[in-house]
Amino acid sequence: MPKKIIIGLLCLMMGCSGMNVAMGEPGAAASATKAAAEKTKVCFNCEGTGLAKCAVATCKDGKMDCPGPCMKLSKGVWRHMKVEGHPDTDLWQQFPRKGGSTGWNQHHVGEVIQMQNGEPVNIGACKVCGGTTKVQCTTCKGSGKAACNICDGKKMVPESWSSFDNPKMKNRPNLIHMKDGKTIVGKIVMSGGAKTRIKTEQGDVEVPAEDVVSEEKQQGK
Repeated sequence: MPKKIIIGLLCLMMGCSGMNVAMGEPGAAASATKAAAEKTKVCFNCEGTGLAKCAVATCKDGKMDCPGPCMKLSKGVWRHMKVEGHPDTDLWQQFPRKGGSTGWNQHHVGEVIQMQNGEPVNIGACKVCGGTTKVQCTTCKGSGKAACNICDGKKMVPESWSSFDNPKMKNRPNLIHMKDGKTIVGKIVMSGGAKTRIKTEQGDVEVPAEDVVSEEKQQGK
């Protein structure tokens, strides 16, 4: 009986799921390739904890800058000024008023300066933070930690990822194509003259400038 007829009969008996086995299609090979592509390792960013430092820039130990209108050393322009009765080390922030300005020093941080009839008026401690200039971080809920932004809290990442190059980076190193067909993952830090210096994960390397064919950007997050 011809081979094709046997295969057809087997398909009818076993259903379509048996077709790959009967025809010898690379189902097993595809599965092996997929498994290899999905090999993972412990996340280098969180060391397998799934947690990393809170990504909010002003968060420290679970506290972030108050979103209220209080004076903060991190906001506005602060400068040293000579003010009678105050040491030169004091920092002052000036608020405009009719005919000039009025300033408050760092001892008033956490208080709210409000304009009333064209004049800056200190109305007391901020009602949002109680004058501390800090509130519980809304991202990490006061823990100082948040889900790792590299592994998304999963603790594992693809084996090919590293702190030098991974798809979560905003500015990934480029793919630098060489004359000999090789591709270097890195960033050109110096070019001009006979040599080109490339920063790679293993360190800086110098190559003949004429050997660099092109530089291709990789997509980040």
